[in-house]
Order: sequence, then C-alpha cells, then structure tokens
Amino acid sequence: MLDRIAVHLSDISDPAEAVIEGIAYMVERLPKERFIGTLLARGSGDALIKGVTSARSTPLAHAMLERMNVDWRAHGYDDADLDGLAQFSLRMLQSLILDPPPKTTRTQLRAFLRRWVAPAVRATTATAER
Repeated sequence: MLDRIAVHLSDISDPAEAVIEGIAYMVERLPKERFIGTLLARGSGDALIKGVTSARSTPLAHAMLERMNVDWRAHGYDDADLDGLAQFSLRMLQSLILDPPPKTTRTQLRAFLRRWVAPAVRATTATAER
C-alpha cells in the first residue's frame, strides 16, 4: 500500500498539496483495502486505528513523507519538523477514519483539508522563507 501511495503522490511537489492528497487518499483507500477494510467494517479495527498514532507509526509516516516528491529541506523542514508533520498527519487520518465526515465527496474532503491542514503545513514553509 505504501508503494501505491508513493506512486499516487509522485507528481505533487507542493508540501501542503502532498500532505492533503496523502491524507485524502488514505481516507478513501483504507476502507477498501481487503484486510483493513474488513476490520473497519466490522468495527473491530479499534486497536488498528489506535495504533495509527503509536510511537512505531511516526517513523513510518516520516519515511512516507521523505518518499514524496517534495523537497522538504528547501521548504524549511528538518527531521524534527517532519516527525511533527508525520504525527499531525497520522492524527488527522485517525480522526477521519474513526469518525468519517458524513457523505463527503472527494472534492469536499480535499477542500476541508485544504482549509484546515494546508495552513499548518505552510507555516513551516513561511518560517523558512523569512
């Protein structure tokens, strides 16, 4: 699945757009994944979903950010910032999976993330440009 995410995001070089699309893609894909989707549909995925923000998940999410076609360093991100962004992204993902927005279209989900997530991602970029 991580390889599919990397391919899906390969054309995006803007930090905020990459994070937004990564979260949106995961929200849309996870319920459709054979094993994970079954757990979520049965309501037995609580341990799995709680594990999304575990200490072991942050390095994995950090590595996923590094695989994106984004020059994080040029946008002011160091390793600590990427860890924070990984944790923030995982928490957003966890929230959207645990309590999905009702009848949200692809466009609406991305608009929501663009409104609330993009400013947080761009804050580090703006700091770096000063």
